[in-house]
Amino acid sequence: MGKSLLAQEYALHFSSAFPGGVFWFDLHPYQEQPSKAMESYAEQVSTVLAALRVTASTPSLPSLLSHLAVALGERNLPCLWVVDGVPDGLAADQLNLLRGPHLLTATLITTRSLRYTVFAECVDVAPLSDADGYRLLTSRRVPDDELEHAAALALVRDVGGHPEALDLLADLTATSTFVVVRNRLHAHGPDVLASPRSVSATGAPARRPLATALLPRPLSGAGPADDVLRLLALACPAQLSQTALEDVLSSVGPYDPWDVGALVSEAVEALRGSGALCHEPLHDRSWTIHPLLARAVQRHDANVARQEDLRRVLLHTLVPGASLRTAVPDQSATTSPLKVELVPTASVGTRPSPLERAAAFDLQVELVTRVGVQPLPRDHGSLREALASLHSLSCFRVATDGVTAVEAQRTRHPCR
Repeated sequence: MGKSLLAQEYALHFSSAFPGGVFWFDLHPYQEQPSKAMESYAEQVSTVLAALRVTASTPSLPSLLSHLAVALGERNLPCLWVVDGVPDGLAADQLNLLRGPHLLTATLITTRSLRYTVFAECVDVAPLSDADGYRLLTSRRVPDDELEHAAALALVRDVGGHPEALDLLADLTATSTFVVVRNRLHAHGPDVLASPRSVSATGAPARRPLATALLPRPLSGAGPADDVLRLLALACPAQLSQTALEDVLSSVGPYDPWDVGALVSEAVEALRGSGALCHEPLHDRSWTIHPLLARAVQRHDANVARQEDLRRVLLHTLVPGASLRTAVPDQSATTSPLKVELVPTASVGTRPSPLERAAAFDLQVELVTRVGVQPLPRDHGSLREALASLHSLSCFRVATDGVTAVEAQRTRHPCR
C-alpha cells in the first residue's frame, strides 16, 4: 500500500521537527531471512557511527547502539529513526534493538507482518476509499460519459483501492478509454501491471513489478501455506473460514486428515506474518486477501495444475448437493471405453471435519486391537471380557452409493 513511500514523505515534510537528522535503515532484501536482516541492520548502524566519527569498542549490535546513544545525547537534537521493511519472525529482544537508541530519537518502523502489534502503536495503511481512488484514477483524464464513469469506478474496486495500481492505470487512461483499460486489466494476455515500476520520488529503483510484488514469495510447490493462499485467491472477495480451509485440504493429497488442522493453523500464522491475510471482523476465524494479491496468485502461480485441483474441490465443498463428474469404464460401450457418471457429494453440513476423520482413525485402531475381534484357540478366552471390550464402543455404519461413513461414540471409557 506504499508504506515506504509514506515514511519517506513523512520524513521530508516534517524534517524541520528533527534537526538531529533522519537515520534510514533498509531491511527489504531480507524478508525471509530475519537473522541476516539483523546482521545488515548492524552493518548499517556501524556505517552511521563511521559517518559520525564514533569508534565502537566491539562490533556487536548492542555495543554499536550504546556508542551511538552517547553520540546522539551529546548532540542533544531530536532525530528520526526509520527502519524500513522489517521482516517477520523477529524475537522480542531483536525488535527492541530496532528502536532508536536514545530518548531524543522518534522511531518509525514499516513492516508487512501483522504479528508486531504489541511492539508499538500500529498505523494501518489501508486501501483508498472509492472516492479517493476515483480521484487518483481520473487525475490524468476525466471520463467522457456515464459508461466511462462506471468503468472508472469499477477499476477502483478491481484493484481494491491500491494507490500504486491506480497510479499505473491512470497513466494508461491518458492514451486510452477507461473501458479499454479495464478490459486490458482483466485480459488473459500480457499483464498491464507486470511492467517495471517507475523510479520512486527518492530516486531508488523499484524492486519488483506490482503484478507480483504483493506475493509473499513465488508460488510453485504444494505446501500448506501456498495451498491456503491459492484457496483464498480462488474465493476472493468472499472470505473462507478456517474450517472450510481444513475441509478442502483434508480432501486432497498429500495431507493426512488428522494433520490438516495443525497444518492450516501454521499456514495462517505464516501468511499473517507476511501480511497477506485480511481478517474478517464479523466472522471469527475467517480470512480473505486483497484483490490484487488474489490476481497475482491466479496469474503468476507456477503450479497451475495444483490450483485447478483446489478449485474443483473448493467448489464441491462450498456448494451443497453439488455433483462431481467422474469417468468410469463402460462395459457395454462399443466405441468409447469410458462413460461419465454423476456421483453425489456430501453437503457442507455432513462432510466430516479433519478432527472427525482423525477420531474415526483412532476408533478403527481401537477396534482391530480389542480382544473381541482377535482370533483365539478353541476353548480359550472369556466371552464376558470380549463383550465388555466391545460394549465400550457403540458403532454404526451408514452406507451410501459409493460412499461409506462411519460414526462412533464412546459410551464408557475413552479410546486411548
